[in-house]
Amino acid sequence: MVLAPPFPDDPSAATRHLCAGAYLDEDFRDTALREVYHRPGRAVALSHGFSLTPVLAHCLRARDASLIRDVAVTALVLGTLLVAPVAVLYAATVAVVFHAVVTRTPKSLIVATLVAAAFAAVVSTLPQALDVSGLLLLLALLVCAAAWCLWRQTQLDQFRPGRTTASLAQNQRLREIDLLQYGNTAVHAGHNPFVGAGRVVDTWGLAQPLGTDPPFDAAELVAHLQWHLGALVGGPGTRTDQTIAGMTVTDRVHLAGTEVGNLDPITPPGLVADIIRRPTSPARHHLACQVASWGGEVVTTVHIHAAVQAGALYLELTTTALLPCPAGYRIVDLPEGAGLRSWFRALGDAVLLVPGMTVRAPVNLVRALVDTGFPDKRPFTRERGLRLGLDHGARVAVREIPVVEVDASIYPDISKHRRLIERRVMDAVVGFLEVKGADSAVCRAGVAARIAMPA
Repeated sequence: MVLAPPFPDDPSAATRHLCAGAYLDEDFRDTALREVYHRPGRAVALSHGFSLTPVLAHCLRARDASLIRDVAVTALVLGTLLVAPVAVLYAATVAVVFHAVVTRTPKSLIVATLVAAAFAAVVSTLPQALDVSGLLLLLALLVCAAAWCLWRQTQLDQFRPGRTTASLAQNQRLREIDLLQYGNTAVHAGHNPFVGAGRVVDTWGLAQPLGTDPPFDAAELVAHLQWHLGALVGGPGTRTDQTIAGMTVTDRVHLAGTEVGNLDPITPPGLVADIIRRPTSPARHHLACQVASWGGEVVTTVHIHAAVQAGALYLELTTTALLPCPAGYRIVDLPEGAGLRSWFRALGDAVLLVPGMTVRAPVNLVRALVDTGFPDKRPFTRERGLRLGLDHGARVAVREIPVVEVDASIYPDISKHRRLIERRVMDAVVGFLEVKGADSAVCRAGVAARIAMPA
């Protein structure tokens, strides 16, 4: 009798949480749209552990709904400002002071004190008494905030565990991004070749002398590594204790954005082999061994670079890790994220939202106008030429926009998978050198030293 696992796997967890973040975190939403969706002249960072297209689609949906809210808020404030300017200050004072009392943060208390002082100074110079205009404005703003928060909760309900993320209509730009987010070529801006793969948690390398006439080239060694590491991926009939669940092994070409001539994310196999043999070219090859765990929330990638150059084999292993989405995005997984409690929480959020919503509304409208005012209408093609010398690489990866201030060492999967993959790589390299009749002393010593190092 085969027992079912107590916790069924949810491979879409990271995608669900990022889609929820589109409604919960306006900074995340706006940055994703500004740096990825509205940048057709840039490469798109490869997606690891999640699907980018539905996240951007929900960012668009949340942005459109918030623009309606911001238009209403701006119109209310401007209209009241023309009729009863003191009422606007009155409403702002009440909202800011209430927010400060509830949150009790030093920053909010300082702001509330300054606003209250300004309100008292202005009112003391005016002969007229305050009317109900300020209370009416405050009530109208609260209605706008409540409508937004309740609508947002209806959207968050679709990201509960076990539910499939709703498929939204795709426009031309989303279809372009869908083609660009997967491939074997990562075009990066600046000097971070691993953009999208997470933070670098470890790097290690060695150089094994081969003499004046190396008995093999780097492409042969990479093919050998692919074959050995493929055994860890497994397949039908493979014993689970001999594999690593969720592992993939793929060729990866990293290219600086200033060196790319088009945005094609696919480098043909023949060209990949040539890049491996010519380590001095602008493109650099890595064998990416990636393991996604926790439903894609934790993604460990060991990037293996092998080059035969200057009479030696150079081997470098760099491990990167993507950590779980911020805790706030994972509210959809908690009991209080659904049902009656979630609706009461939404109304409570509306009360606290009023001050920030009112201040940011006109700013959001201006930003949206700037972002969408000059779109690139040229159709996407794989052969679309780019101006050489300009940096067309991906500067931002959507998965990395929300900053997670957590030490990667608390996730044991990262260290475990790194160790397992590294050991398999070094065993395969030593065996390959011996078959080719090459010296393996440096590699053996390197393996021994690496094993002795703490995790």
